[in-house]
Amino acid sequence: PGLSGTEVCRRLKADPALADVPVVFVTSLPEDGAALMSLELGAAAVVAKPLDEARLLATVRAHLPDAAALPAPAAAAAETPPPRVLI
Repeated sequence: PGLSGTEVCRRLKADPALADVPVVFVTSLPEDGAALMSLELGAAAVVAKPLDEARLLATVRAHLPDAAALPAPAAAAAETPPPRVLI
């Protein structure tokens, strides 16, 4: 609470114990400016709003070391609740 996404990213990347946590920004800012700023802060990716759930999930999967362990989107919908993501 009280912190912007950019400040949270700065703090994560400054902490040696958390620096490897992949950060994906979800933004409604103009894509070029937001992407550049986010990547300069160490973000793994930027997803633009309006949010496309499939694109967000694919982006998160691409940056998770254990992504293979997550159920595929179709299987997840049929068998288990989808994984949660803090945005």
